[in-house]
Amino acid sequence: MADRRQSAIGDLRSQVEAARALVAALYPILENDDDARRDMVEGETDLHDAIRAGVARIVEIAALRTGIQATTKVLKERLDRLDAQEERLRAAMLAGMEIASLPRLETPLGTVSRKAVAPSVVVTDESIVPAGFWKRADPALDKRALLAALKALPAGARIPGAELSNGGATIQIR
Repeated sequence: MADRRQSAIGDLRSQVEAARALVAALYPILENDDDARRDMVEGETDLHDAIRAGVARIVEIAALRTGIQATTKVLKERLDRLDAQEERLRAAMLAGMEIASLPRLETPLGTVSRKAVAPSVVVTDESIVPAGFWKRADPALDKRALLAALKALPAGARIPGAELSNGGATIQIR
């Protein structure tokens, strides 16, 4: 299956190259006739079919992504339930060993030992903890504000360390 996917990507790339070469060769003849160029590319290459196959794969990827995300959510919920169950089992075993005054118990699967735990912090009211115990947050760049400022600059003005990209192109599939 991975070979088929790589082959589809390779086919699309080769068809793009074939279309590019065809348009380059015929550009002096067709000049600004976009319809003729489109018709020539469609008739002489499999680019349209390769793009249709690309769209089909993108739709398949979207479906797989949705399924994987749903499965991941279900597995995460299951993991959380198992973690909670483990915590309850450990608490019950500790209580039983304390009641029976058992410092340790050997079982076929492992030795269970009671162990002292070091003290940990319990914050009862964050608002009254002295400032010396707080960490400063690392500064974060506000890219939205920077983008708005760059777009609002008059021609020739700059913001040091930042510039607008040329944008680019993408495809939209509905």
